[in-house]
Amino acid sequence: VSRYPREVTVRPGPITRARGSLRALEALDRISAHGGIPAPSDLEDLQGWAGWGPMAPAFARGRKDAWREIGERLEWLLPPDQLREAEQATPNAFYTPPGLAAACWQILRGLGCDRGRILEPGCGAGAFMAAAPGDVDATWVGVERDPVTARIAQLLHPSARIINERMQNAALPAHSMDAVIGNVPFGETP
Repeated sequence: VSRYPREVTVRPGPITRARGSLRALEALDRISAHGGIPAPSDLEDLQGWAGWGPMAPAFARGRKDAWREIGERLEWLLPPDQLREAEQATPNAFYTPPGLAAACWQILRGLGCDRGRILEPGCGAGAFMAAAPGDVDATWVGVERDPVTARIAQLLHPSARIINERMQNAALPAHSMDAVIGNVPFGETP
C-alpha cells in the first residue's frame, strides 16, 4: 500500500463535453454579433470547446433526449454547409487532455526547448499552446483544418498564427520551425 495518495482525474462525460462545445459555439455567435471582440466570459466558454468528436451522437438519426436537444441546437446555430462539415469531422475531432499536453511539454523542455518558433499541427483549440510553461518564449504557428475550430484557436491564442488548412496544404517554409509539438489525428478519412 502506497503512503502517497493517488491523484484522481475525473474526465467529463460525452454529454458534458458536447454541451461545453455548444457553449463555445454560442460564444462564437455572440462574438460575431459584437464586432469580433470576445468578453472574458466568452473566452471562458471557448475554453470548453471539446471539438466535434464528442458531438457525434447529436448527428445520429435516432437521437433522443439530451442528444436530440444538442442536435437541434446545432442545427439552429450552424448553416447547413457548416453542419455537414461538423458531422464529417466527428471521427477525428477529439482533443488532447491538458495532462497529456503538459507531459509532452516536460519532454520538450527536457530536450532543451524553451524558445523559438513552435508549430502545433492539427492544433484544435490549441491544447499545447495553452499548456506551454509560462517561461517558454514561443512564437506559435497552429494548423487546423476545421474553420470553426481554427477560429476558436485564434480567439484563445491571439498572438499565434493559426492557419486554417489541411496540414499537407499549409504553406510552411522548410526549416522555419524550431520545434513541433502536438497530437495530430491519424485516421484514413478525407
